Amino acid sequence: MVMRQHLVLMFTFACLTFGMFGISAADDGRRVALVIGNGDYKGGRLSTTPDDGNLIAETLRGLGFDVIEHQNLDLAGMKQAIRDLGDRLIAAGSNAAGIFFYAGHGVQIGGQNFLIPIGVDTKGSIDDVAVMATSVFDTFKSAGNRINFFFLDASYTNRYGRAFGSRKVGLATMKPPAGTLISFSAAPDKNAIKTSGEHSTYSKAIAKMIETKGTAVKQVFQLIRMNVMGGSMTKQIPWEKSSLNTEFFFSPAE
Repeated sequence: MVMRQHLVLMFTFACLTFGMFGISAADDGRRVALVIGNGDYKGGRLSTTPDDGNLIAETLRGLGFDVIEHQNLDLAGMKQAIRDLGDRLIAAGSNAAGIFFYAGHGVQIGGQNFLIPIGVDTKGSIDDVAVMATSVFDTFKSAGNRINFFFLDASYTNRYGRAFGSRKVGLATMKPPAGTLISFSAAPDKNAIKTSGEHSTYSKAIAKMIETKGTAVKQVFQLIRMNVMGGSMTKQIPWEKSSLNTEFFFSPAE
């Protein structure tokens, strides 16, 4: 009987440690985020994206994230920022939570998504002049941390897609690596609705909903989707795909 009670206690402790009862070990770790807002494109300026990045960065700082924030980065700057994210995640340890948020132009070419830097050379090969979105996954994998979130507010017009010979609009579907949740501002192969306000509907929804206390990840993204659909008269529907294997609270209950 004593042995049985001992085993039950050990099992309960393991469940609490590894999140089987909804308590995530990642919630006890450090939080690191990279936020990029690119908008100063020649001939294709995006008016809200730098401010969208600033909004998300400030919100994440308020939630305890160590935030790397940049606006209007060229190719070298974007690649360096992603390396910086990896370095900080490694320093934060395997229990860390990571976020990559990008607002700016993005294109899908050949089934791959590319993030467009400022000053892009549209006469070059897309592989040489833009950032492949999956390179961020490689950074997460190298860091080896437990849980990551990947946000793209990049489903705008396919101006750059056409420049690189693609007729596809929006972004291509992506498969998240283990322990990662992907979120797009609009469904794959669909464009986001341009707004005349200070921020995009999607970024505003993220900033609002991740601050809801005691709300688990699945519910947070349902709220984001409902908020954007309501704000766009259902013309824009955010999309996410998850391979998370533990629970996480952006804003834990007090």
